[in-house]
Amino acid sequence: MNTINRSVFEPNLQRDYGLLTSSVSGTHAIVTGAAGGLGKGIVEELLRHNASVVAADIDTRALHALPQHPNLHIHHVDVTQYASQLALFRYARATFGRIDAVYANAGIATSGYLADVGQVGEQDTPTPPDLNIIDVNVKGVLYTTHLAVQAFREDKRSNARGGIGTNSKPHTRHPSIILTGSFTSFLSSPSTPAAYAASKHAVFSLMRSLATTGEYEGFRCNLVCPWFTPTAMVESSVRILLTGIGMAAAEPVVRAFLIAGMDTSLTGAALVIDTDGLFVIPDTTINSHCAQAFRDRYLSVLKMQHAARVYRTPLILTGGLLTVLSLASGVSYVLRFLRKCK
Repeated sequence: MNTINRSVFEPNLQRDYGLLTSSVSGTHAIVTGAAGGLGKGIVEELLRHNASVVAADIDTRALHALPQHPNLHIHHVDVTQYASQLALFRYARATFGRIDAVYANAGIATSGYLADVGQVGEQDTPTPPDLNIIDVNVKGVLYTTHLAVQAFREDKRSNARGGIGTNSKPHTRHPSIILTGSFTSFLSSPSTPAAYAASKHAVFSLMRSLATTGEYEGFRCNLVCPWFTPTAMVESSVRILLTGIGMAAAEPVVRAFLIAGMDTSLTGAALVIDTDGLFVIPDTTINSHCAQAFRDRYLSVLKMQHAARVYRTPLILTGGLLTVLSLASGVSYVLRFLRKCK
């Protein structure tokens, strides 16, 4: 840990957190995996600062056990099912009128092991690994972020038309996507939990890509990567391994999620919280000539795609007007030609 430069965000966690959270009031958020652990903590912290929250989870009973609050709305979701997540986002937009922050937090830590240490005899056929963890931690997050970006685009179009519903007044902050990573987003791990590490590496890469897209579409994306935190996801065997090492306290981890979502200066950031505090992993962009050339070309394509979406309606209207004028000109020419023929 000593090889990583500490960021100014560590002291700011205490010094500026109150100023940052003063702007949380009135924002609208979706939190997946909200029924327990860090997700529950995120929901409670958002509500404490007067945000409105849709708390979503597959565990409906645990959702109903959340402390009642006038700004809290609960919704069942199975993040591995696209239709279920689509229903969640439609519910949130119908309830709020717009979405300011999406916390793609749902995830699992236990699954079948990859390359299990068990011996396989000559006559035995290796069984396929259980990749449910990939369905939840990767596919589910891809569904969530896909729908978040679509919602942000629709909100922007609605704001341009004057808004929808009673709560659709445009917010001054760019909307944000906050992904839940892990220390294993960066670290190697033994083969047995490799599927979990692979899922969290994938989420890190997704964050970088979404942050790039968001630069042109007006949204932000950040990643929070906690060290082991005392939640139900940390099994007893892992707690034994952590004896003498320690776990990160839940409160600074939850605060890091609000910082990632509400600090408008942050995008493309990986916030890491361990027993020492909060810091940021440096940008790992490869600056080789070919990589930079490809990135520049890719960004040009993003600009053109964004412009096409923004100006789609004016272009359609202009194209329609030109078509009408062309038809009128054609009809006029035909009429003149017919008169000459007479």
